[in-house]
Amino acid sequence: MRTETMRRLDRWLGKISLWSGRLIAPLLSQGPPLERRVVVTKFFGLGSLLQTYRLLDALRAEGYEVAVLTFKNNIPFGKQMRGPVHFIPIDPSSPIRFVRSSWQAARAMNQWRPQVYLDLELFSYYSALLGILSNAPVRVAFFSVIRPRLFYMTHRVRLNTFVHISHNYLQFARPLVAADTFEKAARRFQPKEIFKEIPPSDCSAPYVVFAPYGSDTLGGLKIWPNGHWRRLAMLLTKKHPQVKIFIVGAPSDLAESEKLTQAINHPNVENLVGRTSLDALFRLLAHAALTIAIDSFPFHLSTLLGRPTIGLFGPETPVHYGPGDQPRSVALTAGVHCSPCINIYAGKVSELACTNNVCLQQILPEQVMQTIETHGWPA
Repeated sequence: MRTETMRRLDRWLGKISLWSGRLIAPLLSQGPPLERRVVVTKFFGLGSLLQTYRLLDALRAEGYEVAVLTFKNNIPFGKQMRGPVHFIPIDPSSPIRFVRSSWQAARAMNQWRPQVYLDLELFSYYSALLGILSNAPVRVAFFSVIRPRLFYMTHRVRLNTFVHISHNYLQFARPLVAADTFEKAARRFQPKEIFKEIPPSDCSAPYVVFAPYGSDTLGGLKIWPNGHWRRLAMLLTKKHPQVKIFIVGAPSDLAESEKLTQAINHPNVENLVGRTSLDALFRLLAHAALTIAIDSFPFHLSTLLGRPTIGLFGPETPVHYGPGDQPRSVALTAGVHCSPCINIYAGKVSELACTNNVCLQQILPEQVMQTIETHGWPA
């Protein structure tokens, strides 16, 4: 199912499902909860799942057993991260598989018998339902008066949009871990502390990665224009003729990427859209001389790999979703008055019903090139 379809169903059926869950949950129970077992729930956004690294580190340091409840397609990459010992999958590929895998996940959680359920989704009724069905006595979630989710939570966490999302997630660990453990998890992490291992490079020559697409592009609002990418490629290949440029994205982005590649029409530019697995993308970004991306999973991954990274932000705020404390990553914005406009309290839609992302259109290729030269990239 499409992301937008799932969010609409969540809004329409959410409250009814919570009341139904209260009736069903006792039937699933397999006994009292086991101490120091935690379920961490994060579905939407592979980049957001990546940003749980501080929380997972704190829980691991205190000896908690952690299971991650997430979409099936997120799991191969999730296994690259340090922390969770096993995953509970949800398959959203069709309505039937979604319902069946949700029921299976509820049963799996009851067999595992968690003491704590940490819901990192932003005000989702569906993740709240699974929390009820888990029968965990402690259920923690972000709270909003706009979508209060009724009786679901036993403990609330404030979502602070003026603080980076990784630190917001870390707040879930505050009552569960010692103060010094919490403070250690708030530090700046090195890549080897986040990922189990960094794979070797397949390419000996220096290269730059363009990531123009994302899995959740908010109806195109987060897209930088093709003409800007083309102009940037021309400036970059002229300044650094020895550097190759790889364009990455999902198979659904193939048609757009072919248009972009044809428009650039340069022998140093290669289109890898739809041809890279998550493992291959991980390897590619881990050794790139520079990655330029919209606000998307490749941006977050490249940033936490410690590689030179430029992120292009408009509808979303880089304060909340940007580089954070990573010194080799830069977020560029146009600084227009209406940006950011995405309301995370209302299903991540534009408060302005925007259909014309001038906030990204006004970030010019020359500005990006100036940032590249200021930092001495690619080196």
